[in-house]
Amino acid sequence: MKRYLGVYFLVSVISVVSFWVFRSWIDAAGYTFIVLWFVHPLFLIGISFFLANSYSCKELALAILCFGFMFMLVGYLTFDLANMIYFNRGNYPSVQMMLLGMAFSLFGILGGKLIATLRGCSK
Repeated sequence: MKRYLGVYFLVSVISVVSFWVFRSWIDAAGYTFIVLWFVHPLFLIGISFFLANSYSCKELALAILCFGFMFMLVGYLTFDLANMIYFNRGNYPSVQMMLLGMAFSLFGILGGKLIATLRGCSK
């Protein structure tokens, strides 16, 4: 599982670094659409899909929490941090982003379990 978490962690780090290194406030909407609403959900669903039949329910629940937390951190370390710097005030991390990341991961796990059940090779 560490390998899968590591892959998503790497995608998250690249996303945050690209936001700050290649930032152009004009392209913020494009970044949001491409990275937060396309790349990350696809990676979450895909990685969770492959995790589905390799680990126990307890480990999958932990993976869902970790993926949700990392999804929240990407939003917090990009737009929320830029907002905090610009307006010189603190913001709390968004619980909604964590729940959304968890939902993407759960969707991938359920899809993986469904496909495995239909193929007859589930644990």
